Amino acid sequence: MNVHAPPRMTVDEYLAWASASELEGRYELVDGRVVEMAAERALHNITKLRIAMALQFRIEAANLDCTVLTDGMTVPVASMTGRVPDALVVKGRIANETMKVEDPLIVVEVLSPGSIKVDRETKLAEYAGVASIEHYLIVDAGARQITHHRRVDAGNFAAAMTSSGTLDLTPSGITIAVADMLPPDPEKL
Repeated sequence: MNVHAPPRMTVDEYLAWASASELEGRYELVDGRVVEMAAERALHNITKLRIAMALQFRIEAANLDCTVLTDGMTVPVASMTGRVPDALVVKGRIANETMKVEDPLIVVEVLSPGSIKVDRETKLAEYAGVASIEHYLIVDAGARQITHHRRVDAGNFAAAMTSSGTLDLTPSGITIAVADMLPPDPEKL
């Protein structure tokens, strides 16, 4: 669903417009157009909370200078496209008023029924083009699997799917158990 907005905008124009508009709901900028994101199901919301908490715990345990952010932060992937991942990790601290994260290290998307193709194909290509992103995690909470895309060179990731064990999110220094990122039993939600 598109909202009433200027015909096409850059990411910076969109963020200025969104800040002044006091929008309700969740939106991304895709090819210069404001696109409303689908409402979340409980499993999606619980999963992204667990992911953010697990990342935060591991960052604190390793005493790393990184910040974990949940959805709401825009990651520019092109001049006229800004994505809003479910969670992300950035090196260092960011200003409180920041709406845009240009240099995330880790980006996480939790699959929803309507986002599978976009997350696995479109966003994969877009995130591969952001040089700072070392890891793109696609989490399928229902299937209890994580597809870990690890940067191998400029513009390319290597992928591995897992439902157990740990993820090595080097170079950030984070090692995290897959089980810590998934809800205990999605059938009971």
